[in-house]
Amino acid sequence: MKLFVVFSIFLVAIYGLPFSGLNRLPETSPSDKPPCNADASNAYLDILLMIDTSSNMGSSNLKKISTTMALISSKFTIGQQTDYSTTKNTRVAVITYADQATITANFTNINSANDLVNVLNGISVSNTKQANLTDAFVKAYTVIANCTLPDDDFCPPFAYPLRPVATILFAATSNGVDLDGVDHFINVEAAFEYQTIITVNFNSADQTLTKILNNMTYNYQVNASMYNYQSSSGSLTQNLQWALLQVNCFCRDADNFVYFDTTINQYSKVAQCLGLAVFLYDDENGIEDMCTVNDIAVQSVPAFILSTEKQKFIESSYIGKIVWPNPEQSEPIYPAYFGLHKNSQGQWMFYNYNGSDFVPSNFINWGPGYPDPSHSCAVLNSHDNMTYVWESVGCEPSGTGDLLAICQAPACDTSSLACCSYCNGGLFEDKETLRSKMRKRRELKRLNHGMSIRVNK
Repeated sequence: MKLFVVFSIFLVAIYGLPFSGLNRLPETSPSDKPPCNADASNAYLDILLMIDTSSNMGSSNLKKISTTMALISSKFTIGQQTDYSTTKNTRVAVITYADQATITANFTNINSANDLVNVLNGISVSNTKQANLTDAFVKAYTVIANCTLPDDDFCPPFAYPLRPVATILFAATSNGVDLDGVDHFINVEAAFEYQTIITVNFNSADQTLTKILNNMTYNYQVNASMYNYQSSSGSLTQNLQWALLQVNCFCRDADNFVYFDTTINQYSKVAQCLGLAVFLYDDENGIEDMCTVNDIAVQSVPAFILSTEKQKFIESSYIGKIVWPNPEQSEPIYPAYFGLHKNSQGQWMFYNYNGSDFVPSNFINWGPGYPDPSHSCAVLNSHDNMTYVWESVGCEPSGTGDLLAICQAPACDTSSLACCSYCNGGLFEDKETLRSKMRKRRELKRLNHGMSIRVNK
C-alpha cells in the first residue's frame, strides 16, 4: 500500500482486464469473498527487507528479525526462475539503513532460505541514532527498477515487475526520517506503483514513527491501516507470512475487493478483482462486451454484488472519484452498469464467470421506484455522492447514455496467474505504452444534465 495514496482507478476499455486464466477453473459457486490461496511454496514474490540498523534497534531486535524471517522463508521457495508459469519462486533482497542506506544483498545474492539467514545474521547495529529512511527507499528503487541511479536520465524506462513486490519495513525510530523524501519515492517513482508495504514497529513509544507507519499502510478504500504490526506481537511470524501471501493475491491494474475478516480481526483481500470499463461504440454491443477480453480462457464479467460489504467497498472505491485525471475531462463514476440483468424468463440474475446465470443473494439494494418492469439491466447510481442504489435501465449503453460498467474477474494468487496475460516469462508493457492506451480511451465528456456522449471520434 502506498504512502498517502487515495485511490488508483482501472480502465478496461478495449484491452480490458488482462486475464490469461491460467490454473484457475471458472467459479461455479459464486461468492463475494473467494479466499486467496495460502500455499507459500508456490508464491512468486519479490520481497525487500528494509531493516533499521540504527542504535535504536538494538542487537536483540536484529536477532528477532533474523529468527522471524528464517521461519517465514523456510515456507517459501527462494530462487531466480524468471518464467514462473511453470516453476514458481520468490526472490529476496535486503537493505539496511542508519545514517545512510546500504544494499546488503540484492535479489541475485540470495538463492535459498539459508542464504537469507546468513545475510541477516551478518547484520550489526550502527553507532548512530539517525535513520535515513529516504535513502533506504532510494536504494529500494534501484533494486526494484534494476537501475544504477534513481533518475529518469540514468534509469531505463520502467517496466512492470514480473512479480508483485512486498517491502517489509522493520523500523525503530523516526529520528532523521525525511517525510517528503519518503513520500516522493513511494508515490511518484514508477517502481513503487506495484509495491505493497508491510511494517513492523519496534518502538511504539515513538509517536511520529507510529504515525509514519500507519500512513504507509493506510488503505483509503476501507479507511484503515493494513499490514501494520507491532514487534511485540506473539503472532508476528504468522502475520507477516499471511501479509506476504496477501501481496501475492493481486489484480494487475485493478482493485482487490477488501473486507474486514472477523475470524482474524484484520482487513483482508479476496481473490477477486474489480475494475471500471468504458463503453466505446465501435467495440462493444452491450454490457457483457464492456467487460469482455478477447483470446483468453476466463472472461471478466459485469460485477455481482452479494453482500453489504462489497456494496460499501464499491462505494468507497468509486463514488466521488473521476474517470480522468484531467479536470476538463473528468466525470463522476455513476451511473455504472453492473451484472444484474433479466434472463429469458424475466428473472433478475447475475452473470457467472463460466457464462451461466445465478440468482442474487438475499442482499438487494433497489432504489425507490425500482425495478421498472420494462427494463432488463441495472446500474449503480448515486443521488447524494455518498451511496449507490440499484436502478433498472435498458441494456444498450449506446441507447441509455450510461457508458461505464463495474467489472470483476478472478485475481492472481499462489495457485493462479488468472489476472496477468504477461506473466509467462516476459516483462509487462512499459508504463508509457499503457499510458498511451489510456489516452486513446479518453473519449467521454459529461455534458448537459449528466448525459454522456462520445467525442473526438
